[in-house]
Amino acid sequence: MTDWWRHYKEVRARLNQQPQITKIKPPKHVDDYVMPAPAPEVPETVEQTRSKRLKGCPLSSRRQAIVLPVLEEFDMTWEQLWEKDRTAKMHPPRRKVWLKLWEDGMSMNQIAYYTRRDHTTVLWGLRMIKKEQSKEKVECTTGTR
Repeated sequence: MTDWWRHYKEVRARLNQQPQITKIKPPKHVDDYVMPAPAPEVPETVEQTRSKRLKGCPLSSRRQAIVLPVLEEFDMTWEQLWEKDRTAKMHPPRRKVWLKLWEDGMSMNQIAYYTRRDHTTVLWGLRMIKKEQSKEKVECTTGTR
């Protein structure tokens, strides 16, 4: 029992010999610090905005140039256009892209592959566009008589 008691006293003596912790000074007042001026905003170049809109687009650069005006018209990016969103606001831009690619000579299977949809969905969208266009023509001719 005396061995433990002696050991305890030695350890306690060693701990007491170390320097004591000094108090830390309180931090400076917030007003004493100088905040750096914010960096000026640099406007994006046309090329940067185009590359942001077409990010993730697997099409060739020629076909990207065909699709880009549609994306700019609806103020969307390629990835936003093909999200899993089935609301009605997404139908016009998607159908317009499908029509542009169809007119450029892509097959419905190719269009479906690049736009992550089924080819029957593309077919349905193109039919709806043709239907809307035919209604507009009928309304124009009946209005002029």
